[in-house]
Amino acid sequence: MIWLMLTIISCLFVEILARLPVEKSIRIISDIGKKSSAILTSKHISDTWKEKAFSAYSGKLLWQTILLSGYFVIDFLTIGLIIFIFQQLQFEINSLILSLKGIIFTSVVATFYFLARQYFAKRSL
Repeated sequence: MIWLMLTIISCLFVEILARLPVEKSIRIISDIGKKSSAILTSKHISDTWKEKAFSAYSGKLLWQTILLSGYFVIDFLTIGLIIFIFQQLQFEINSLILSLKGIIFTSVVATFYFLARQYFAKRSL
């Protein structure tokens, strides 16, 4: 029964992350990095303009990093709440989640669930 609960927690973790705009934030952070790199290596832009551009990009990067961190906090708090509820129902799941066996199991389940979710999402289009 505890393994089923661990499977549910793993799938919920992936599902919550998939529904939050994590991918969009990562893409924006990547784009900012590419633009910053292009400006840094450009010989046609003066140092003054580079400083102004980097100042603007650093603000955007900070905001996206805070958003991305917030998404992970939301996900972990939700999973923590679910684990707390399981504990109140007398399911001792903490020792399993924190063990090497539990970490490997949740990683494998989450990976397979994520891949299956992507596969079926593409097929339904």
